[in-house]
Amino acid sequence: VEVLIAKNDLTAAEAEARRLVALNDALGIGQVQLGKVLQGRGDYAGAASAFRAALARDPKSTVALRGLAGSLTLAGDLDAAGRAVDAFVAANPANADAQLLLAGNLVRRERFEAARAAAGKATELAPTDARGWIVLAGTYPDDPAAREQVLRKGIAAAPAAAELVDILGSDLVAGGRVDDAIALYDASLKAIPGQRRLANSLAALLLDTKADDASHRRALELAQRFADSRDAAELDTLGWAHYRLRDYPQATGFLERALAAQGDNPIIRYHLGMAYKAANNPAGARQELEKALAAGADFPGAPEARKALDDLRGAASSG
Repeated sequence: VEVLIAKNDLTAAEAEARRLVALNDALGIGQVQLGKVLQGRGDYAGAASAFRAALARDPKSTVALRGLAGSLTLAGDLDAAGRAVDAFVAANPANADAQLLLAGNLVRRERFEAARAAAGKATELAPTDARGWIVLAGTYPDDPAAREQVLRKGIAAAPAAAELVDILGSDLVAGGRVDDAIALYDASLKAIPGQRRLANSLAALLLDTKADDASHRRALELAQRFADSRDAAELDTLGWAHYRLRDYPQATGFLERALAAQGDNPIIRYHLGMAYKAANNPAGARQELEKALAAGADFPGAPEARKALDDLRGAASSG
């Protein structure tokens, strides 16, 4: 069933799931699989019924609970989803996953104080699970200071959770605190030097917010580890670092590899277009900048991309 779902052959997947249900489905595994298929087909009522049947067979199954809450949420019935999770939590108060599901449901219903209590309980039960801290931070939508405090507490409890550092880093940048974000990434990388995700985030931040060569050299130093990568974001950062330091042949090489890994990314096309322009390849530059802007997204760097494209068009018409 899982393979057929992955292949998006939901008709065959449903047939296999129903065959599984017809076997001795004492633990509700078949009902869970059927619920997944029906949810994928948009039959949220049928999916909820299947997940309820799975819970009846295994009342402690958080997989079935997640499926039931998800199906009801997708159907727009947040109250019913909340009741289902409430009942499960009442029977299993020490289940961190259930507390997280309850907190998420309460956040969607904008019941932030109750959500805070549930998310707080989840962080007590599983302090190294980043999800609890993320949901708890989300219960402070209008209090940036409290949100920051939660995320910093989460980073202290789960220092290997790069996603917490990235979320707080993004918050700090959005609040105009770029140097604080850089300090945060620096401290996290000193604590866990091998974190590729954080190295990439810090390098990209230095390239996008700093204008001095020293910062760009630091970014290149951080990104050098990506030379053999197949990840588009990592290759893009490395190529952009070379561009910032005016090594255009290296820049175009890595950015072309990044584009091959993820060709629908307007930021990569913008970066490659700028590198082509600097490397005296106006045709390639125009092509990539036009495609970047045609994507329609207001991506970071879009104003620079428009100006560069206007310059190229002006040069072509005057020539």
